[in-house]
Amino acid sequence: MRVLIINTSEKTGGAAVASNRLMNALNNNGVKARMLVRDKETDEITVSPVGHPWKAQWAFLWERLCIFLHLHLKRKHLFEIDIANAGVDVTHSRYFKEADVIHLEWINQGMLSLGTIRRIIDSGKRVVWTMHDAWNSTGICHLTMGCDHFTKECGDCQYLRLRGASDLSHRVWKKKKALYADHRMTFVTCSRWLQGEAMRSSLLADQDVRAVPN
Repeated sequence: MRVLIINTSEKTGGAAVASNRLMNALNNNGVKARMLVRDKETDEITVSPVGHPWKAQWAFLWERLCIFLHLHLKRKHLFEIDIANAGVDVTHSRYFKEADVIHLEWINQGMLSLGTIRRIIDSGKRVVWTMHDAWNSTGICHLTMGCDHFTKECGDCQYLRLRGASDLSHRVWKKKKALYADHRMTFVTCSRWLQGEAMRSSLLADQDVRAVPN
């Protein structure tokens, strides 16, 4: 069996640490595993970069610009939300084509777009997605900060300057709903608390949500 772990960064952030530990554990137990990242930071041979650097940078900047405009040119909350409107198409990678299982980790800030995630799902490969925060289960935010709109259809988002029932959070929520509706995936949370929150989400009501506490 071949497992491909996809994460934005090789070393930076908690998700990168978890991804490396998972890859090493799998390889030490007879499973061929490797990582695919946007930001490669070492010479580790089981970790491969994907996409051209300038295209990856453009995807990151384009997403930030779109969010910045929706925040009415305010930097507050600029990195607290993601809309996944741009990213790298990992499905062209030979490592993706060789893999039996695709394990998504933290894939935000221009790593994967919702369009690419759909292509990953449509490939027919088994998809497992580890949740390091709430983004998978909300429209656009990583932390709900007490908001329960994600239990319905998102909208009137506390992070946005221009709020309303059909604001940016609701529009992205609808795209995620359409994405998840066609396929059943396995979502893995890093705590039982996050599992409980994820199971409240209207997006994940029909998905398999499991907890593997750290």
